[in-house]
Amino acid sequence: MESVSEVVGKEFRSLVKVFRFYIVLRRFNYIDPLIYALDTNYVRDVIAQALRDYTSYLSSATVRSVKLYYKGEVKTEQIPCLVVANSSEVPSTFLNAYPDVVHEVDKSKDLCISPVTWTKEGKPILVTPKKVEDFLKNVEKDISFARSLISIAVGE
Repeated sequence: MESVSEVVGKEFRSLVKVFRFYIVLRRFNYIDPLIYALDTNYVRDVIAQALRDYTSYLSSATVRSVKLYYKGEVKTEQIPCLVVANSSEVPSTFLNAYPDVVHEVDKSKDLCISPVTWTKEGKPILVTPKKVEDFLKNVEKDISFARSLISIAVGE
């Protein structure tokens, strides 16, 4: 039988990456309530608000040429950047710790903060949250799903 962390890590990767995006932005108003969650309705509300905000970021994204790491190689690709930040505004360790979210903008000192996944053809795309209702059903059965989501987003 799989542990909660294994299920979250395997089945809900898109949600993990969305919350990793908030970790990089240091939006702890979405992180802390899930770590210390006691009420499943509150978890539902926090996730709903986080996803509404994520949709707003998506709608105002600007396309930039960035350096992405894919299968051990650095590729320069055009992707929508949800947030463009000066490199001095983001802890330098985040570039290595979260290579699926923090990307160097080509020929610039800026960083692009966007959660990226890869198509089977090797093209980068922005993460779209999937299986949200399934995740919330799991939270209703076992609130530790919320804690595992954040734990994986921080540490993996």
